Amino acid sequence: MPSLVHTPLSRRHALGLGAASMLGTGTLARAADAEQRRFLFVHCIGGWDPFMVFAPLFGESRIELEAAAAPAQVGDLAFIDHPDRPAVTDFFSRWADHTSLVLGVESPSVNHTTCTRLMLTGDGASGTDDWGAILAA
Repeated sequence: MPSLVHTPLSRRHALGLGAASMLGTGTLARAADAEQRRFLFVHCIGGWDPFMVFAPLFGESRIELEAAAAPAQVGDLAFIDHPDRPAVTDFFSRWADHTSLVLGVESPSVNHTTCTRLMLTGDGASGTDDWGAILAA
């Protein structure tokens, strides 16, 4: 009787399974049509710049937000609205139903370069394609 081998599910394997599951339906071919779909990936590094839009922590005593900042929500996306950044609200008003945000990723290191590589590729070694490149292939 054959034995089952259990291996951890990596992001790369999960993406491959998802793509393979779409082969029979023609969804993969439609998704690859450059005229129909686009994928915009924005990676915000640092502490304060992303914080000024993506951390609506109003009412937190240890957080001092900008004076004119106001909580905003479009669909399920909560963010900080500010008169100096009208493009943020305009973007979410137009694209919220096509947007997914990942806010905060913990990785087991203090080395920013290695952590970023690990987060984007699932591997700490250099030379590995990131998931954006895999999706575009």
